[in-house]
Amino acid sequence: INISAYEQLSLAFYGKKPDGTTAKGQKFPLYDGKVYFVFRFGSDDSTYYEYRSEIYSGWQEVKIDLRKIAELKDNFITENPDSPIETELIKVSKDGQRKEYLRAISKAAQRQPNFTRIQWMGIGVIRDKDDTREENSSGEIWINEMKVREINRLSGRAIRANFNTQWADFISMAGNLTFTDGDFRK
Repeated sequence: INISAYEQLSLAFYGKKPDGTTAKGQKFPLYDGKVYFVFRFGSDDSTYYEYRSEIYSGWQEVKIDLRKIAELKDNFITENPDSPIETELIKVSKDGQRKEYLRAISKAAQRQPNFTRIQWMGIGVIRDKDDTREENSSGEIWINEMKVREINRLSGRAIRANFNTQWADFISMAGNLTFTDGDFRK
């Protein structure tokens, strides 16, 4: 999948308390903020982008700013050109309650996550290492409406020309020219 022409990737997920109840409008994360929703996408499970968020009760919309996460990766590569990539950006909501994490990961220095070759996606939950409470080891999440948004307008060009001529039985010539720039999409 190639999502390089888009500004945003979004999805909706639903969090449910371990006891099966939901509390709409709840201002505190489920599991005391010790369990996170995780969405990873990239070329494989060692080279990917990651979104991580606390889980609240009910439906939550996730909007991943693709330009911001790519900029995060590019800045890291500029400062550490020969290192495996592991970088993180923490976003806190305006009311100071909700935390979201954007990460770019590559375990090999020669590889980097890329929006043009998304071949792998992973969705799940991660629990803090120091949380050993049994009640935080079960629950439910649902995922819905994964989509890309805000397509960038690209102006690509493709040119094709053919030339054929014949002058009696003396000479015949033919030629063609094909050009496609890097922004042209078929």
